[in-house]
Amino acid sequence: APRIVVMAVPQKGRKIGGEQNPGAAICEWKEKPQVIDPNEMILWVAKTESALRQPVHKREDCKMLMCHTKPLRVEIAEGEQAKDDDEAMFKDRHKNCKHESVEVFDLEFH
Repeated sequence: APRIVVMAVPQKGRKIGGEQNPGAAICEWKEKPQVIDPNEMILWVAKTESALRQPVHKREDCKMLMCHTKPLRVEIAEGEQAKDDDEAMFKDRHKNCKHESVEVFDLEFH
């Protein structure tokens, strides 16, 4: 049967000198829908518009994706200890995110 696959594709970073910046990372997010850094965003994807119109706590038919680039908080943290603490926290927070496409929905036509 015919089908459509909906994918989320993170953008690659810029090439600076000879190094490729990894760019954006993405993952399905199961935690509280809250961003803690300006370089994070929550993306809601649904099969219908009405599912997205539901209040956040009732969006059972939606998928929530975390998208992020290098955390700004790490860049502006004052002192090495603060930078190390923020890096460790974001490493754990973003542990499931990757710089690859993520399948969101695989829908079959009837």
